[in-house]
Amino acid sequence: MVMGFRVLDQFCDVAGAEENSPASIGEMRVLFFLEDLGPSPAVAAAVASSYSATPSVAFSLPHQFGFPDPHRPVTETKAIGGDTQPEEAPDIMSQAPGASAARDVVEGLKAIRKSPAYSAAYALEVWRRQEEERARARLAESEAELREHLEEEHRQRELARAQEFRQRQTEFRDLEVRAKKKLLELQQREAVVAQELKRAKAFTEEATRRADSAILSVEEAVRWQRAELSSSELEHGAKHRRWETKLQQLETELQDAETELKLEKSKNLQLMKDELEAVEPPHGAQRTAQLRTTSSTANELAQRHESGQLRMQLCEQELRCATLEASRDHFRRKVEELCKRLLQEPGQVRQSSRVDSEKKKEKRSLSLSESGSPPAPLRTPSPSREHSAGKLNQSSNSPTFLPPNLAWLQQQRAELLESGFYSDVDPAIQALDAKLKQAQEAQL
Repeated sequence: MVMGFRVLDQFCDVAGAEENSPASIGEMRVLFFLEDLGPSPAVAAAVASSYSATPSVAFSLPHQFGFPDPHRPVTETKAIGGDTQPEEAPDIMSQAPGASAARDVVEGLKAIRKSPAYSAAYALEVWRRQEEERARARLAESEAELREHLEEEHRQRELARAQEFRQRQTEFRDLEVRAKKKLLELQQREAVVAQELKRAKAFTEEATRRADSAILSVEEAVRWQRAELSSSELEHGAKHRRWETKLQQLETELQDAETELKLEKSKNLQLMKDELEAVEPPHGAQRTAQLRTTSSTANELAQRHESGQLRMQLCEQELRCATLEASRDHFRRKVEELCKRLLQEPGQVRQSSRVDSEKKKEKRSLSLSESGSPPAPLRTPSPSREHSAGKLNQSSNSPTFLPPNLAWLQQQRAELLESGFYSDVDPAIQALDAKLKQAQEAQL
């Protein structure tokens, strides 16, 4: 009689052993089929004899007598029988040898199955299986709910991750656009800076070249002026020595004239005395005293007049010498200031030139007031100087832009002309005019 069966179906993948082979090169399937045909006659007789002695053995080994195994899963065990009561096994034991013993076993089994304990055990087993089915259903339901919950949570996470990814991607794109824009701006700024550096370098080279040429021209003018000053100093020294020699000669002549005058005066007095004594003896002494007084007064007046003229000539010569020395010192200071201030800033140059001119005017006025002597006669501006000053004013009022050092030179030229010590024929003014003309031509 058939009591039940079991089936085991197992799948197994076959992997390749080579490096370049695929992950799976085949599939192996193993199928096991186990069928329970019931106890053998000898075992059945032994079980019957043992059951007659101890009936509880039937409950200890239920699977040997056709009862369902409580430890066997329902899906794997399939009992042959109805829902409420199992069917009776076919009577095959009567055909086997020892049929009487087998029949006794079968009868014992029938008696056991009809007993209340067996019914209670069977009902308990059915209830257990139902509860297991319900538990499996609840477990499957909770598992499905949990799976849905997890799937929904995973879906929400995936949506959030996709949204965050899109947001980050947008941010990265915006950042990339801004970085490209900043890079382009930096490249443009670098190009502008390179152009400005190139322009500044060219301007610096041009300014250096102009400054060098100006310094060379000024040095040449200074050398020329020094030579002119040395020659003029020698000439004025020679003139001064000639004037001193002439003054000494005049003093000698004056002394000789005074000596002769004294001699003539004594002779005249003696003659007048003799004449008076011869003509008017009573009044001769009085007349002689009057003549002596008159002659002495005349002599004193003549001497004072001559000495005054000589002093005037001497003062004029001293004033001329002082004027020449002041002109020489003034030109020397101007040349030194010109050499020092060529490389200074325009604002400092203009301010210092104004301060120096004011200080020089104050010193000149103080020296003249302290000396008490009349100021040296200033040179009247010639028509050529007025013409050059008009040209200078026109050039200064013109829209042509002059560099700061040339503007300062133009201002110094005007101050030199206004001081009265220089004219258009002076070498310093001619050198400044040549420099300004060269600068204007370079600007054009």
